[in-house]
Amino acid sequence: MRWLAILLAVLIGSAVQAETCTVRVHGMDISIDSDQFVDDDLEVSSGEAWYRAPSNLFRSLTDREPTCTSDVTLTFMASLTETYTPNGYCLDLEDSDVGYLLVPGERNFRGMCVKTVCERIEGTADELNDISGRLTHLFGEPPSIGEIARAETLGATMVMGSEAFAQSQANAIASKVMLAALNAPELATAGTVALIAVNGAAFACGL
Repeated sequence: MRWLAILLAVLIGSAVQAETCTVRVHGMDISIDSDQFVDDDLEVSSGEAWYRAPSNLFRSLTDREPTCTSDVTLTFMASLTETYTPNGYCLDLEDSDVGYLLVPGERNFRGMCVKTVCERIEGTADELNDISGRLTHLFGEPPSIGEIARAETLGATMVMGSEAFAQSQANAIASKVMLAALNAPELATAGTVALIAVNGAAFACGL
């Protein structure tokens, strides 16, 4: 009974976010003042509260800062983009070292992507640097044919466009590793692709 009371207390604490919380995004652990990142259109669902309960209980017992809820994480990451809104975006956790990526797509009760699929581009450091350089180069140029949007978020560079647009960027730098990712079954049929470079890594996400 005592443990049930503790669990309920943790759940209530999850619904009312602590003043500061920690989230891993783009390869960095960041402490966020949650009161500064509130969006009236977002709230913590009861499902997310229950999902987070075991982790929050462990953190409270070990006197560690709680992890951020999805609403705070989405609002924080969106605040660093040119759109300033989390609408139309979801969280992807393709790689635990990199942490969350903010990518276009529908989200579930935890803010995670429902339909958007991200594929990590596997390559050497030089190959990944070429991809990052290509995406950075695009920011200094007018939008290309097939390009839909571009954004820079906390050290990450994202360019979104048609599948043909993504293929053209891979061809522009003769990147076999990017082409391999784009031709993966999960992405081959995607109508829209987001290319992301962050912290020495690169991802291709299909919507």
